[in-house]
Amino acid sequence: MAQYGNYKSYQGASRHDGPNRAPHVIDYRLQALANASPDLFTGKDILDIGCNNGAIAVHLGISFSPASVTGVDIDPELVQKAISHLSLRYSRTAPVDGESAPVEPSQVERNNYFPISSVLQHGHRNYHQDLDPAKFPLNVAFRCENWATSPPLEPGFYDVILALSMVKWVHLQGLDEGLRAFFAKVYLSLRPSGYFILEPQEWESYKRAVKKNKTLEGNYKKLETRPDDFQPILEAIGFNLLQKLDTSLKRDIFIYLKN
Repeated sequence: MAQYGNYKSYQGASRHDGPNRAPHVIDYRLQALANASPDLFTGKDILDIGCNNGAIAVHLGISFSPASVTGVDIDPELVQKAISHLSLRYSRTAPVDGESAPVEPSQVERNNYFPISSVLQHGHRNYHQDLDPAKFPLNVAFRCENWATSPPLEPGFYDVILALSMVKWVHLQGLDEGLRAFFAKVYLSLRPSGYFILEPQEWESYKRAVKKNKTLEGNYKKLETRPDDFQPILEAIGFNLLQKLDTSLKRDIFIYLKN
């Protein structure tokens, strides 16, 4: 049972906007965020907490020109899937300098240059020696970690931290105190004027999670904080709410700024 929310493909776009999207199609939530703030990800050091199979982190790395993307997840199997997904997406990109491409492709064409059938037939490509370490795929990394409880890195390490449809599990595992500590750690880990992207689950989804996993029932009954309380908690820590995105998806997305 996925007591930490570590369901397979939990972060897949099809779970959040209906269509069964192919892995190379950009997650609609990321596109909505980029539309709202065009430079939100460009040149930034980004942390994706609860990265699951790596879809979000890889989309960021390949399509939004960040300085770096780090995906963390508590489940080692999912981290391995994320690493494999990164390799798959790289294997589909156009050849780099030192390899051969007959025609200079567009960026979208570069990202999907080789068809899936080619990768299945020939296997994943090895990383080329001429790859730029500041660009995809070397700008994306994954590690297995319970970020909510692990020791923090040095303060101000990231420009953007994403918590997409995962805070419920921090809350159910760590109770109200653990949730507040998580938010405080996010604040500490951001650089000045850094962004916290929060996609909270609604309270009804807590009830559904407990029905599926009875080991969480005791913790669930102890919770007094509700998702509607998150904004004042975050503001008390030092965040300002910049924008609430109504993305016409299952859940709203909030952009907070570190003061």
